[in-house]
Amino acid sequence: MAVKRTQTLVNGLVVTDGYNRVDSIILSKSSMIIELNIYARDNPEDMPAVLKTSYSCNYNIEGENPIKQAYEYLKTLPEFADAVDV
Repeated sequence: MAVKRTQTLVNGLVVTDGYNRVDSIILSKSSMIIELNIYARDNPEDMPAVLKTSYSCNYNIEGENPIKQAYEYLKTLPEFADAVDV
């Protein structure tokens, strides 16, 4: 699971259709830290991430699996408004 989106990095590099993948999640009973890696192409095993970042949000222990919750949260953020599931 991943999402694609076009974004401009802090150094000015534009990543068109960047492959955004949740590569790890740190959980507690009520919150999670999402570690997101952004790759320039769809096959991230062939290259390093162009950006690594993290987000924190609430976690519902009774809800969907944590990865699904992470992507659902990311899609609520303005910078992911045009993200497409892949």
